[in-house]
Amino acid sequence: MKKYRGIISIAIVASIVFSFAGCSLGGAKFGPSVLAKYAKDYGADLYEDGEDFHDGVEYMDDTGDLEDGVYIHAEGDDIRDAMEQTFIIGGFYDSSVKEATVFVVGDYGNTVCTFVSEVFESEDDAQDMYDELVEDFEEVKDYSGEDAEMDSFEEGGMVYTLINADSQYTHCSYGAYLKDDTLFIVFCYGDERDINNYVDDVCEALDVMAPSEL
Repeated sequence: MKKYRGIISIAIVASIVFSFAGCSLGGAKFGPSVLAKYAKDYGADLYEDGEDFHDGVEYMDDTGDLEDGVYIHAEGDDIRDAMEQTFIIGGFYDSSVKEATVFVVGDYGNTVCTFVSEVFESEDDAQDMYDELVEDFEEVKDYSGEDAEMDSFEEGGMVYTLINADSQYTHCSYGAYLKDDTLFIVFCYGDERDINNYVDDVCEALDVMAPSEL
């Protein structure tokens, strides 16, 4: 399992950027098919090729054109190509991921929200990724000090950890939700009001608690 220690560095990089920019499928109600349906209904642009998705998201910061969102729902090599080397979401990929949906929406000049739903080869693999994310959330909390709220919950066979935190220039809102072999990830930074507009709607549709409810 590849260790991911990038959330803090991403949050710091995002802070610098902003200082200058002024239903039950896939084993869980937040499975890849459910997130893909939400993204489609939202009006996001679908990428069917992993490399095209990677290029689209990597170079989207040149235009900031994420208002309608982009997404991919794929398996195998396509999901690897889409995620592994892509800024922000690369750390959420592991070779044990069998299927995933990635939905990115926002504005690179202000707010970016990334939602990932992925199914792993085993429950242990999913648990490992979840545990790593929780450790990263704890580091973010320590970094943000009093400007952070974080809590973990368990209900109906699902465990999840949520965090809201403020750094010097931006707000961060993260969530990790685990049930069996399926992991749903919320990773957003930017303007708190804009984040909540995106995240609250997604979480309501997938029937999970949003970080804003902490």
